[in-house]
Amino acid sequence: MRFPMKFSRWVAPVPPGQIALGADVVPVGQHPSSNTMGNLMVSRFANINGWPCHRVAVTYKGPIGAPALPATLWFWEELTQHWYQIGATVNLALDKVTFFDVVGLLDGPNSQGEILNPTAGSIAVLLLVTDPGGTPAGEYTLAMAPDLTTF
Repeated sequence: MRFPMKFSRWVAPVPPGQIALGADVVPVGQHPSSNTMGNLMVSRFANINGWPCHRVAVTYKGPIGAPALPATLWFWEELTQHWYQIGATVNLALDKVTFFDVVGLLDGPNSQGEILNPTAGSIAVLLLVTDPGGTPAGEYTLAMAPDLTTF
């Protein structure tokens, strides 16, 4: 298995050019295509067989003794040009998979007036992880993937 995206955050010392754990913020009004933070996952809604994405799977590894990390998942809504949080804050457990709901909208009605308007066609989610304090120094690597399972 291979998750399609990963990113790292650091607890002191933070290497040059890297981002501290907990330093990410919601990029207000910033379209996903212009996001350069690395914690953005873009995916289509369904695989080549038509099976839809039901959740977003997130993993995390870190230094020995690393605590659960509070995290929120946000999605981009194109019409309002805004990021919205999906559900409540979730604690990511070290060396475990955590699941977040995904917002997957049905296509709009097919009418002459709608033919030239684009419909929702992908998922754009942003993971924000908080440093709960007292976290051991080192690299915290997170990975995200669209998940097809429904259990």
